Amino acid sequence: MRGNVFCRQAATIENFQVFSFPTGVYVESKSHHAPRRMNDSTFQEDVAYIFMGFRSVDLTYDENLETAWKDWTGARLVNSCLRKEFHISRYSFFHRIQPQDPELFMYILMIECHNVTTTNVNYLLDFVQKLRVERVFGYLTVYRKEALASTSAIIKGLLSEQDEYGGKVDI
Repeated sequence: MRGNVFCRQAATIENFQVFSFPTGVYVESKSHHAPRRMNDSTFQEDVAYIFMGFRSVDLTYDENLETAWKDWTGARLVNSCLRKEFHISRYSFFHRIQPQDPELFMYILMIECHNVTTTNVNYLLDFVQKLRVERVFGYLTVYRKEALASTSAIIKGLLSEQDEYGGKVDI
């Protein structure tokens, strides 16, 4: 068993309604890393995560499910069918250790994909939708890191706009 822990946090909104999300503590029990490192800056910028959550009727940890995790989670299918342009760098399989709640996911699979750009993100979303419909019987979604424009880039853009429009900028 590995030592990494994944935990979903509770959230509240002050002065408004309070939302409480059930939380769980998860341990990474299996993982698979790509043989090559993704040190190139383009790989580090355009990252998306395929997230799969699975509930279980049995609230105890099952070693047989852990042994066959690549098959029943769909990880092997993703590896063989997803376009190679996405450069999958890591598969992480987690199981819940606390609390004993059937409403929470018992198992979680996170797949880290690199080179997810605005030109190919729709293919990734279509692929995940096909998985959702045809194969995977759990919660399935995609999270993507979005780079926010830096303050200096925004100011630079405003200044160039100011030059174009004779010193006036519409903010």
